Amino acid sequence: MKVLVSGCSHSIRDYDAVDGDGYFDIFGNNVGLELQLLAEKGISNQNILDRIYESIYTYNDIDTIIIQFSYLHRMSFWFKAVKDYIHFQPSLTYQSFEIESWWTEQQLLKKFNNGDDKKYYDFDKNDIVKTLSDFYQYYLVYGFDEEKEKQRIQIQLNILKDICKQKGIKLITLWFDENELEDETIVKIDNYISLHKWQIDKELYIGNKKFHLNKQGHKQLAEKIINKWKAIKK
Repeated sequence: MKVLVSGCSHSIRDYDAVDGDGYFDIFGNNVGLELQLLAEKGISNQNILDRIYESIYTYNDIDTIIIQFSYLHRMSFWFKAVKDYIHFQPSLTYQSFEIESWWTEQQLLKKFNNGDDKKYYDFDKNDIVKTLSDFYQYYLVYGFDEEKEKQRIQIQLNILKDICKQKGIKLITLWFDENELEDETIVKIDNYISLHKWQIDKELYIGNKKFHLNKQGHKQLAEKIINKWKAIKK
């Protein structure tokens, strides 16, 4: 039986403190489930959910789904030029932002230049990156609404809970955004809903960036997930 884990960089193995000791590895090993890791750096909540929806109808031996929700302001779009999603996220302020993807901006430009669909891009590739960046900045300032985004996620989460109930799948969610969402599927630690707040307050982060959990943080989180998993009745 499988456990599906979908999330952003909080749920990948690319960091020395996480490699082999991530909460997902510890959970899978302790409960005896095969780990299917669907996480990706910089990904949006919509793409995190999409990967779960697709996988539900791909695998017929799913025991548990763990969704690690990312930050509300992230966005993901499919681009046929690179045949992949491009993920957008701001840096510390809306005035200073960046495109977050598997590639840096220069690698993204190279990807555009080497794409199979060059006929669609007969203009300066730097203009593509600038246009996308400008769009995202304007969206954050004039369009983005945290409460509306939470409502959208809650609706999709309710749908997913119904699907999991019908299929006999255990559903557990982790919440990192500081604008908190209340739901019975969410793992709480020391009354924290936002795991980002928790890791900062408890100093359970890697180095001085205060962003990703260290090994002790992953261990504590895994223990809470295991306890919640044991308490869920299908």
